[in-house]
Amino acid sequence: ESGEQNMNSPQSTLTRSNNKGQILKFSTRTLLLCVLSILKNCDDELLKKWWSTMKPSRITTLISIIKLCVSCFEYDPNRKSSNKIAEKSEQAKVELEAMFIKGRTRHYKQASVDGSGTGSRWTRGLRSNQNKTIEVDTGDEEAVEDSLICAETSIITLDTIELLVESGSLSDGDNVNLSSPLVSKILDVILLMMSSNQSIHVMKMVFATQRSIITKFPHIIFEEETDQCSLLCYHLLRHCATFVAEVREEAIASIYLLMRQNYESVGSFSRVKIQLTIALSRLRSDSTDTSKACSDTYLKKSLITLENYAATDADVFKTRFPDQVKEVSKNLRDIMRDTVRMNEVKKDKDSAMRIDLMYRIAKGYQNSPALRITWLKSMANEHEKNGAKCEAAMCYIHAAALISEYMYMVEYQPQMPQGCIAYAKISPNVLQECAIIDDVLKPDEDGMCTGGEFSEKGLITLLTRSAKLLMDANMYESVDEVYNLLMAIHQDNRNYEDMCEMHKNLTNAYEKIHSMGKKRVMGSYFRVAFYGEKFNELDGVTMIYKEKPFTKLPEIAQRLQALYQEQFGDDFEFIADSKRIDRDLIDPYRAYVQVTFVEPYFDPFEKKYRKVDFEETFNVNRFYYSTPFTHAGSAHGAVGDQFKRLTVLTTECSFPYVKNRLEVVHIQETVMSPIEVATEDMLRKNQEFDGVLRSGKGHDGKVDVKMLQMLIQGAIGTTVNQGPLEIIETFLGSNARKPDVINDRYLKCRSRLRYQCKQFLTNCKEALEENKSVIALNQADYQREMEENLRRFTLAVAPHIFNCQAREKLGKVFDKTFDPDNSLTRTMSMDNYQP
Repeated sequence: ESGEQNMNSPQSTLTRSNNKGQILKFSTRTLLLCVLSILKNCDDELLKKWWSTMKPSRITTLISIIKLCVSCFEYDPNRKSSNKIAEKSEQAKVELEAMFIKGRTRHYKQASVDGSGTGSRWTRGLRSNQNKTIEVDTGDEEAVEDSLICAETSIITLDTIELLVESGSLSDGDNVNLSSPLVSKILDVILLMMSSNQSIHVMKMVFATQRSIITKFPHIIFEEETDQCSLLCYHLLRHCATFVAEVREEAIASIYLLMRQNYESVGSFSRVKIQLTIALSRLRSDSTDTSKACSDTYLKKSLITLENYAATDADVFKTRFPDQVKEVSKNLRDIMRDTVRMNEVKKDKDSAMRIDLMYRIAKGYQNSPALRITWLKSMANEHEKNGAKCEAAMCYIHAAALISEYMYMVEYQPQMPQGCIAYAKISPNVLQECAIIDDVLKPDEDGMCTGGEFSEKGLITLLTRSAKLLMDANMYESVDEVYNLLMAIHQDNRNYEDMCEMHKNLTNAYEKIHSMGKKRVMGSYFRVAFYGEKFNELDGVTMIYKEKPFTKLPEIAQRLQALYQEQFGDDFEFIADSKRIDRDLIDPYRAYVQVTFVEPYFDPFEKKYRKVDFEETFNVNRFYYSTPFTHAGSAHGAVGDQFKRLTVLTTECSFPYVKNRLEVVHIQETVMSPIEVATEDMLRKNQEFDGVLRSGKGHDGKVDVKMLQMLIQGAIGTTVNQGPLEIIETFLGSNARKPDVINDRYLKCRSRLRYQCKQFLTNCKEALEENKSVIALNQADYQREMEENLRRFTLAVAPHIFNCQAREKLGKVFDKTFDPDNSLTRTMSMDNYQP
């Protein structure tokens, strides 16, 4: 009874189940060994004759069997010996395997495993826990036996594949459709061998067979089987990173041949280029798994070798092929470099550098839309964490434009945006997402547009998310453009609920535009220049940073100073002013950062079309800052000696963009003469008056009293009005400074200055009139004081800016008690001025 209870126990049942599985495994191995023995020992001509008469379905079964052989007899260096498996059949197994490995195939006669029948060297490619060569322990007879059987199995499999090709069993004349499934099955076997543990010499044979199959049946890879092309590129690139030089050389040769055959068949190797990029992304994701870790050093060397192959190939020397290979190689190396640096920067506080690296990686995946969209989404998440909602919205806009571009190439749908050109009004930068015809011929067939994002639902999700972020960033005008794209889709779907919600949001947006007026601030801009070898590729680079609204210069300066002080220590120096930096006078081994506040720059004709705050911050790629100087060397001096250097910086793209700092690609400097500097100062004062008295009025028609009185005090206060008076006396007075040569430019500058001075008097007069209508009784004395200041100032400057008739009329007016109701507007206008 106790014995019967033990037989029925759970532990006993599990033991019987394990034994049954072991017996089945042994039986399978035994049968497969029989098949391999037959394939090995039969005459080649007999096999070819036999296979030539078989139906494709039977050939398919044969290929499946040899694929099972490769999988079943793969060498596992981590497998432990077991002497309790199928004890009754152990003798039969030993005899069969001994007979099996006694002979050698034609492949094996040419190259035995590591040159001997004992200690075989094995490579596990990238699947090893440690990236090193695995030695078979010669003291473990079972391990040696398994290694020999694995090698023999692989060699017999390769022999069988070659015989199948020679027999004509894989093709039927011009009937490509018949051969394609069989060749695909063959490629599956080869790919399995590439991914499994093989000896170095067997791997060399596998690569040779792979190149032979691709040469004879190129349409399988380049026209039909995208998945197999992707897997082949992945395994080849993986072997390019192995530590075994012989395997690397074979993998590089296979990639080069793949590129060249693709180029010769269609004029470019777009498919191989795209799949190599995807393969690299997969390798980078595998790098977190130590069992699949690859060597970046070896992979970079392999890519450089690939360039050398193309550069020295006489057959393609005069074509575009070498340049294309070099471009692909550089792009892959850049992605590797930036990915490594990305992992290093994650722990730092330099969010701008982290965004830059993500941007460069996304750009490297430009030929693989799905991967690029993934990185654009990652950038959007990073921006949202940093509170940069406008930049996050731009990331989603670029992703949506990329999806629209490829969906438009696959199928025309009238309700959908017609490519990325439909997004140009939202941001002109999205034109970067245009697909290049040479790179993408059939996006649907290449498997690039099959993800969930490449659908109407995916596009709606991205656009809806971007609209919400733009609303939060006060970019209401851009929300309107995004909703225009969404509205067409919802109208076609009769989705009235979402259309109603969008109209409500638009109403809210328009109300905010109307209520906020000129009070919207979308960002602050700063020029940041880097000097010193410690910055590596940033050395000598000037960037424009877009910061949050109302960010002050000391804030960003303190942040950058703390960041680089921690990174470089005593080797860092912060430059506070905006003067020119002479590279010869600074230590190249130290790190220097210079920060300057900049403002958007517009040509005069541009200002006519940029009338509101949004237009002054949208699609901006030029910025300026001024540096005052004198010939004496000091920054500031007398009005007549004050020069100014106007520096205009042009960035690589326009703000807002998917990143919040852009590199300066062009710098233009203009030196302004003292009279031009004075004219600019008077113009700025007049613009401040205009902003308060005219464009800055509220919806009730009233001005901001606080700002108005600040302007009045700053313009005609007893102490501050010496500035305008000194300007007028210096450049327009009887003893005004004049250049040695009086040319048209000087005369025009003098006329502009005179006009701005007259406009300044007019604005002061209007400001006092406006102030008189809003002040309280307790401010009457202040009003009379300001009126008296204006009277004295006007009488002092009248001889220099008005003609005789105007001066005579002014004298009569000011002989009486000053009365603001007597308008000076007509006498101060240009119509009454006669030079």
